Amino acid sequence: MPLAPGAVLRVLQVLPLSPPIQIDRGEAQRRADEELSKAKYSHMPEWLTQIIEWAQRTLENIVRTVVGGPGSGGGVSWGLVALVLVLLGVVALVVWRVGLPRWRQVARPDAEVDVDQSVMPVTYRDRAEAAAARGDYRTAIRERFRAIVRELEFRTIIAPRPSRTAFEAAAAAARELPHATDPLYTAAELFSAVMYGDRAGTPAGWQQILDAERAVHAAADEPAGVAS
Repeated sequence: MPLAPGAVLRVLQVLPLSPPIQIDRGEAQRRADEELSKAKYSHMPEWLTQIIEWAQRTLENIVRTVVGGPGSGGGVSWGLVALVLVLLGVVALVVWRVGLPRWRQVARPDAEVDVDQSVMPVTYRDRAEAAAARGDYRTAIRERFRAIVRELEFRTIIAPRPSRTAFEAAAAAARELPHATDPLYTAAELFSAVMYGDRAGTPAGWQQILDAERAVHAAADEPAGVAS
């Protein structure tokens, strides 16, 4: 049965009768560059600019593959090019808004020492001994570390400084007493762990900070030739 003229017209309207776009390699690359240039905004972070430049190089390789070698007159699917551009744009937008993934380091506890410049080192040691005698090893360890720091300040090995943390004090003292680096950091770690409650005060911890104190004093005495 022959189709009515109106039906034939409707069929012709939906058929893809237009010839495929024929462009060479150079024109395809030029159009890809134009599309990518639209995504380059001012005040863009350097890392995002590098991503876009990488995307441009990647797209150029894709276009070369689709179009063919130099001198070939094959057609290119601009639908594919547009899809690649959209995907790259989405990736760039997500990275821009969310940021690049970062390896997060677990921060170690670093408690503030909070020494009183008007208190002598021996006073802190007496407080520590009294706390240990009554079984309060948390307080004993805390006061003994303060005695170490105050002693280093009193001997002018480190300069007094408010709001100094345990590891900051250990680092400052280790620069002057390199032989005592390990015991200084051991004592700072123990002090911070006890202060933040990550570790309970124990007789073993008390003995550990006493050993660290003796090692620090020995290193501090060595340059002056004073017997420990």
